[in-house]
Amino acid sequence: MATKAAFTSIKTVFPGETFEYVQGARFGDGIIKRNGVPTVSRAGILKYQQQTKYYHVFSDLKKV
Repeated sequence: MATKAAFTSIKTVFPGETFEYVQGARFGDGIIKRNGVPTVSRAGILKYQQQTKYYHVFSDLKKV
């Protein structure tokens, strides 16, 4: 699942971190938040946890 977004602040994420997903108005729209701050992950894979409605980073793709 790829999430495209344009945030002014892009933070690096690490395996094991958990993020809240806020659903947007349109289908497939949304914001991934970390500690209440919008975050985009370009360094990891986010896995959605249906039970908690949170994304969990389970892989690190920083090595290109």
